[in-house]
Amino acid sequence: HQLQKMFGFLELTDRQDYNPHEFCFTFKDYDGNPVNVSEQQDTQEFLNRLFDKLEFGIKHTPFRYITESVYGGKMCNQMICNGCHNVTERYEAYYNLSLEVKNMKNVNESLEKMIQGETIDDYLCSNCKKKNSITKRACISELPNVMIIYLQRIIFDMDTLMNQKVNSRLEFPFELDFEPYTKEGLEWRERVKNKKKQASNKDGGQGSGSANKSAEDAKEDTEKEISMDKEDKEKGEENKYEEEPEDQNEEDLGPYKLKNKEYYSYRLVGTVCHLGTAEFGHYYSFINTNRRDPGKPDHNGKDRWLEFNDSTIRDFDLKNLEGECFGG
Repeated sequence: HQLQKMFGFLELTDRQDYNPHEFCFTFKDYDGNPVNVSEQQDTQEFLNRLFDKLEFGIKHTPFRYITESVYGGKMCNQMICNGCHNVTERYEAYYNLSLEVKNMKNVNESLEKMIQGETIDDYLCSNCKKKNSITKRACISELPNVMIIYLQRIIFDMDTLMNQKVNSRLEFPFELDFEPYTKEGLEWRERVKNKKKQASNKDGGQGSGSANKSAEDAKEDTEKEISMDKEDKEKGEENKYEEEPEDQNEEDLGPYKLKNKEYYSYRLVGTVCHLGTAEFGHYYSFINTNRRDPGKPDHNGKDRWLEFNDSTIRDFDLKNLEGECFGG
C-alpha cells in the first residue's frame, strides 16, 4: 500500500518531492525490522529485497508476472571440458547484472571478464570420466526489457576483512549492445573461429601437397590459367559468388538470424551515484524522465534528464555525466 501511495504521489501530484518515511517504516528487512534510515544500505541488496516483497505481494493477482516481464532475464552458467569439449549448462534468473569495477576501464571490459570466466584444473568431467582443465564462465541467455547493471564499487577486502569502496574510473556508453555477451553470440563467434581454423589447416595441407609438384606440372597449370579466356573468367567469378552467399550471410547476420538487433540494444535512462565511503555515504540519481515518450506532457522529441537528490530536483546537463558518474 505504501509503495502504491509513494508512486501515486510521484506520478499524479504536482509536488516536487515525496518523503518516504511511511514506506521505510512498513518496509521490513528479512528479520522483520523496519528500514534503518541512518544505516547505509547496499543498493543491490535493497533492490533484490524490494523485488522479493513485491512478487510475494502480487503473486495471487493478475500482475504476478509484471516484475519478471520487465526486469527478469536469465543467465547461463557453463562448464566446458577442455578435453572432450562437453558443455554443462545451468540456468538461473536475474533481475540485475553484477559487474566488476576493480582493474576495469569500462563496462565492456567488465562484461568481457564475465564471459571469459576462469580455468579450473584437475576437474573430473562427467562426460569423458577424465580429469581435465575446464572453463567455467557465465553468459546471458535471455535479456530483460529493462536492464539494471550493478557496479561492484563496494567490495569485501580479504586482507583487512572490511568493506572497501572502489573509486577508480569506469566508463559506460549511452548505448550498449549486449549481443557479444549472450549465449548465442558466444556460440556463433566460436563457430566462426573454428571454421576459419579448419579452413586455415586445410589450406596449409594443400600448400604442403602442392610443394611436391614437379616444375613441369606447375608450368602446365600456369599455362592453363593464362589460356582461360575472358568469358570463362567472368563465369568463374560468378560461380565463386554464387557459392558464397550462404556462408557470408551467416557470418554477417550471426545471432541476428534468430533475434533482431533491437533485442540486444539498450539506451541509458538513469544512473544511481554514491558519495562517501564503504560504510557511510549518500545516494542520489540522474534520470531521463521523458525518454521521447509522446504521452509525456512536456514531450518535444527530446530527452529530459533530472537530478534527484533528496528534496532537490533540478535539470541535469548530460555533458556533466562523465564527471558525476564515471568515478576516478
